[in-house]
Amino acid sequence: MNSSRAVTRSLFVVLLAAIFAGIAQAQTAGQVGQFEPKVGQPGKDVVWVPTPQMIVDMMLDMARVTPQDFVVDLGSGDGRNIITAAKRGARGRGVEYNPDMVALSRRDAAKEGVSDRATFVEGDMFAADFSDATVLALFLLPDNLNKLRDKFLALKPGTRIVANTFWIDGWSPDEQVELPDTECADWCKVMLFVVPAHVEGTWRFSQGELTLKQEFQAVSGTLTEAGRTTPISKGKMTGDQITFSLAGSEYRGRVDGDRIQGTITAAGQVSAWTATRGVPQAQAPAPEEPGAFRPEVGQPGKDVVWVPTPAVTVEKMLDLARVTPQDYVVDLGSGDGRNVIAAAKRGATALGVEYNPAMVALSRSAAAKEGVSGKATFVEGDMFAADFSKATVLALFLLPDNMRTLEPKFLALKPGTRIVANTFGIDEWEPDARENASGDCGAWCAALLWIVPARVTGTWRLSNGTLTIQQDYQKLYGTLRTGTGKVETIRNGRMNGEQMTFSAGTAEYSGRVNGRRLEGTFKSGNRTGSWAATRAN
Repeated sequence: MNSSRAVTRSLFVVLLAAIFAGIAQAQTAGQVGQFEPKVGQPGKDVVWVPTPQMIVDMMLDMARVTPQDFVVDLGSGDGRNIITAAKRGARGRGVEYNPDMVALSRRDAAKEGVSDRATFVEGDMFAADFSDATVLALFLLPDNLNKLRDKFLALKPGTRIVANTFWIDGWSPDEQVELPDTECADWCKVMLFVVPAHVEGTWRFSQGELTLKQEFQAVSGTLTEAGRTTPISKGKMTGDQITFSLAGSEYRGRVDGDRIQGTITAAGQVSAWTATRGVPQAQAPAPEEPGAFRPEVGQPGKDVVWVPTPAVTVEKMLDLARVTPQDYVVDLGSGDGRNVIAAAKRGATALGVEYNPAMVALSRSAAAKEGVSGKATFVEGDMFAADFSKATVLALFLLPDNMRTLEPKFLALKPGTRIVANTFGIDEWEPDARENASGDCGAWCAALLWIVPARVTGTWRLSNGTLTIQQDYQKLYGTLRTGTGKVETIRNGRMNGEQMTFSAGTAEYSGRVNGRRLEGTFKSGNRTGSWAATRAN
């Protein structure tokens, strides 16, 4: 930070504090229709200083806001955080003490056509219930934030909090960006915090007793085994995900209340681990499978260990993928065949690829018992060499390394193919949807859905211009150059299979990709029309 900016910010913070203390006179509000907010106007606990729109966009980008999110802003001012989130398809609520600002926010939401997704309520932010938020987008002074700390930490693990410039003492951001002076004058720092699960305490598992201490997302502690105590290192919580190192092994797991379940990687070998808070770990009952072979949780395979997906999570995955009798479902590393059998019971044709011949035999026997052998097929094979190009749905429970290796094959699938997975994602490819199963699912409750996007990176020629597109999985960026030479930036660009949507200038575009051709419609104000483009490279 250069000295001029530091001085400017210091003076401004002093000004804010002075106004907050009541030194400045309050503005007299006019009629609702004539009200215009003024920078520095006092409120109950804050003064109004608007976040620059560029920073609003950065905050929502850093929080990775999607249409599945519910965004809350405390002290929402003129509503710009919530309105911008709503324009991205999210739902949101702004809590604001000043009734004139609430009315202004509602009018602006109506102008932007997002009143159905952007709600504003008059209220005290310290008394507000925001436990339903998946994202908080905030610009508050440190005193306000420190008072709200306990409420923040009580939110569901994984809730994202994104803040402009100020934050809570001692809580380090998970991500942070500050723009240089050449791009931004004041209030230029954006910080992301992911609410961590609470893990402090004693956990018992097969290796001994794990004692954890926690300071926000930082975790420390020791493992005591046979009277020997070993410290853990690199401990961190990211939402409900815990990672730490212990004696050369890397531990990863998911926290679900009083239970942690995950994997241990040591010398290239992967095994499973489970821990229970404060009480001895119960033994799982032996599975009731036919024949002599009995699979064991954590048994090693060629590239994975076997950890079964809970039945309720299997159903949630198939629900999220909207599996129908018209689908062809493939499971790679199909284990005991439960994903494939459940899909077949819904009428779909399904294939399981499994390296362990005993698991293949077990799956075939279970399919016969369920009466779906005609729909459910199991083959012995290497999932990385398998041909699954005809799948309309992939239903998977694989480790991140496996998903990463398979990613090029996933992206080569036909656009619109649905990939649904239990718990683990695909690196930088953000899910199109995520839901949690309810019921007895232990640590494996999350179902994540991706829709394979058509590939549209490149230049496309329109009848009166040029469309240049860059693509990051399902997200689109680029420019639209009109016939007059005007260049508009693409906003909110997204692929959903072969369906494309984006905004440029005052127009909203939607279209369908068909090989080297795009066709669709646009809307600009009250004007609508059709558009088409052909690939130029």
